[in-house]
Amino acid sequence: MVLQFSRQPIVLVRNHYFAVLDTVMREHGIGPALAQPGVDILPGTRFTDVIQYTDWYCRRRDTHTHYRY
Repeated sequence: MVLQFSRQPIVLVRNHYFAVLDTVMREHGIGPALAQPGVDILPGTRFTDVIQYTDWYCRRRDTHTHYRY
């Protein structure tokens, strides 16, 4: 018996999250954070703050590769 695997490309979330983040920021009129956000996301944190935090730590100011996200 021979196993055959699909030749479909593997879709990875990390290949799309920058575009999704850009779309969310644009649709909600959210610009990038002007200073480094705090590291805590607490109950009651505003949507804008969470998006700016995500933008900062996933892309704009973080020098680590995005494998963490």
